[in-house]
Amino acid sequence: MGSCPPSLALFYFWHICCIYYLAFCPKKNSEKISPSSSFKKRSHTVKCLIVENELESRHFLKEQLSSICECDVAVHGQEAIDSFRLAHELRRPYDVIFMNITMPVVDGLTALREIRSLEKGMEMPSGLKVKAVMMTAPDDSRTVIKAFKEGEANSFLVKPITKQKLDMEMATLKLEE
Repeated sequence: MGSCPPSLALFYFWHICCIYYLAFCPKKNSEKISPSSSFKKRSHTVKCLIVENELESRHFLKEQLSSICECDVAVHGQEAIDSFRLAHELRRPYDVIFMNITMPVVDGLTALREIRSLEKGMEMPSGLKVKAVMMTAPDDSRTVIKAFKEGEANSFLVKPITKQKLDMEMATLKLEE
């Protein structure tokens, strides 16, 4: 095989650099998040968002999950929505969200509906949507049903949460590391 002229080689090199820049360099915050920017088959450390207003529960969840996930924490639903949006802007989307249903500012069900709306707006493939595990008190079955129907929750855990429940849930979700 013959070699190409230096000017053509330079053109190809420049073209490849432009493609790399467009694919991997961060966009300005004002630009809309594009589907290709953060929806890749996940082959990284599992990224988790813990959304819990109770301090003790938050600490327990982070302590248990941080050995297998990169964990971020939000105190209420609005922080969860903001964290979800920011994670996509940074091209580091969450794989799973553990979210309490009953919280101040914005409750978990409303936050999950908004997150699903953002995913729809980003035209996210259904297989790459964030897994949502709702956490609730034992006597809150109606809200759990709403979470599945309206918020497309993947699962729920009944409080009190234990290490065994978390381990079983993570195994059930089949998240890649």
